[in-house]
Amino acid sequence: MDFREEGNGWPRHHDYGSEYEHTLGVWIHTQRYKLRRGELDPEKFKLLNAAGPGWQAGRTRGRPCRQ
Repeated sequence: MDFREEGNGWPRHHDYGSEYEHTLGVWIHTQRYKLRRGELDPEKFKLLNAAGPGWQAGRTRGRPCRQ
């Protein structure tokens, strides 16, 4: 994930710093939503875990982002 490799936290879909972050934030938010509902393809789940460990948790509310 280039965004994270640039030293950023997980992308946000609210209160974002750029359109790029917003686009990524909406996409990852949707993947987390699908996972919670049991709608995320198992292969996509494996690829996401390989590409961005920790993607499921992301940021915690009211606390600094996890690195």
